Parts: sequence; structure tokens; C-alpha cells
Amino acid sequence: MRNTQELMKAKEQQLAVAQDNATRSQREKAAAQQLTVTAQQETAGLKRAREADAKANRQEVLKLQADLRTLTHENKGLAAEKHKKEEELKTKQRDFTERETSLKQEVEQLRKHQIEGLTAELAGLQTTEELSEFCERLADIHEQQIKDLVKVQKLNKKATKALQRKKEQEARSQGEADRTKLADGKTYRDMVLRLQAEIRTLTDNNNGLAAEKEKKEEELKIKEGAFAERETSLKQEVATATEKADRLEATLEEVLQKEEARVEAALCVICQAVPYTTVFPCGHMCACGECAEDLMRRRRSSRRCPMCREQIGDYTTVYQA
Repeated sequence: MRNTQELMKAKEQQLAVAQDNATRSQREKAAAQQLTVTAQQETAGLKRAREADAKANRQEVLKLQADLRTLTHENKGLAAEKHKKEEELKTKQRDFTERETSLKQEVEQLRKHQIEGLTAELAGLQTTEELSEFCERLADIHEQQIKDLVKVQKLNKKATKALQRKKEQEARSQGEADRTKLADGKTYRDMVLRLQAEIRTLTDNNNGLAAEKEKKEEELKIKEGAFAERETSLKQEVATATEKADRLEATLEEVLQKEEARVEAALCVICQAVPYTTVFPCGHMCACGECAEDLMRRRRSSRRCPMCREQIGDYTTVYQA
């Protein structure tokens, strides 16, 4: 009986170990599944972040392209306005030159007519008084011509100064426009350089995230491989433990059957309740003490061995150690 209890206890321990291994395998499988879900979530997050960064970069590039088109359009407008002002200035210069030439021709023509008239008038003078009056009038004409010449020179100076001021003003405006254009171009270049730097940074970040993703995927594959190996090992251990438990159960069943057979074989053949403890003279040990006493209380002719039916007169009690 002690061996039977030990076998049953060993079987229960092995079953408990098998159940623990199965539970551990389930926990490891759940942990691996959770790790897979986490990796998938991180991958999806990285993908969304890359898409958001790419969208922001596209929007920034489109904005810069729009700014570049605006600057190009403004530069074209400034160039057209500059060309227009240059044409206006050239036209005014031509008009001024033509006006100056015309005035010179008119003055020269007037002077020629005056000289011809004065020459003719001088040829017709006869008296000293007429000559004196002619000289005075000639002096007045000369003085008036000098005044007209001074006036024309003043007008020329005034027109020249006005033209020069206009040129300077246009030059300042053009300089400011050029400086604005340069500043805008510098700003645009700075924006392009900044965007390129941001794109390089984002590219480096994406490369780092991709490398990290690959690393995590490799780690996940390694863990999945280890988990698969562990699961296979646990399955083998469970199968081995189950096989051992089955063998132990079969052995226990066999032992129990033998024990039951042995116990049944050792029972009194008369009462079938307690083990036999007496031996009859014929040699059969098949009755307990109480049944043997009952048998001895019968008539002598009825005192027979339950096994061979030989007549008996006495019995011997056997004590087991």
C-alpha cells in the first residue's frame, strides 16, 4: 500500500509539473503576442509620423514654390517698370536734346536775321545821330540777348538739375528695389537651406527609425524563434510527462489489480470478509479463525475442509509477521 501511495503521489507531482509547464507556455505565448501587437503599433506610429512629416515637407515645398513664383513675378514687374522708366527717361532726354537743338537753331536763325537786318540798317545810316542811335539800340539788343542767354542757361541748368534729381531718385528707387530683391533672394535661399537641413534631419530620423524598426523586428523574430523552440520543448516535456503519467497510471492500475487479487486470494473462503489465518491437517490455509471455530463446533462427520472436502479434526492458527 505504501508503494501504491508513493506512485500516486509521484504521478500527481508529474501532472502538476506538466500543468505548470503548460501554464508557463501559455503565458509566454501571450507575452509574445503582446510583444507582436506592441511592435505592430510602434510600426504603425512610425509610419504615421513619416507620413505626417512628408506631408508637412510637401506643404513647405509648395509654399516655397509659391513664394518663389511671387518673387519672380515681382522681379519681372520691377524689371518691366525699370525698363519703362528708362524708356521714359530716354524719351525725355531726346525731347530735351531736340528742344535744346531747336532753341539753338532758333537763336542762331534769329541772330542771323538780326545781323542781316542790322547790317542792312547800318548800310543805310548817313548821319552821326542815326549811327549813335543804332549803336545804342545795338547795345540794348546785345544786352537783351545776354539776358535771354542767361535765362536760357538758367533754364538749362534747372532742367539739368531736375533731370539729375530724377535720375538720382530713380537710382535710389532702383537701389532700394535691388536691395529688396537681394534681401528677398537671401531670405529665399535661407528658407531653402533651412528646408534642406530639415529634410536631411527628417531623413536621418526616418533612417534611424527604420533601423530601430528593423532591430525590433529582428529582436521579435529572435524572441518568436526562442518562443517556438521553448514551446516545442514544453510540448515535448508535456508529452514526455503525459507518457510517464500514463505509464505510471498503467503500472499503478496493474499494481492495484495485483494487490486486489492478492487481497482477494488471502480472504477466508467461507466468509469472504477477513484474511485466512488457519491451516487444516490437509494442508489448505483457507479459513479465518472464527470460521474455523464454527467448523469445529459442527458434528464430526460435517467437519470437512472447504477446499478438498477431507474430514478434519483440528486446525492450526498461522500468525503473519
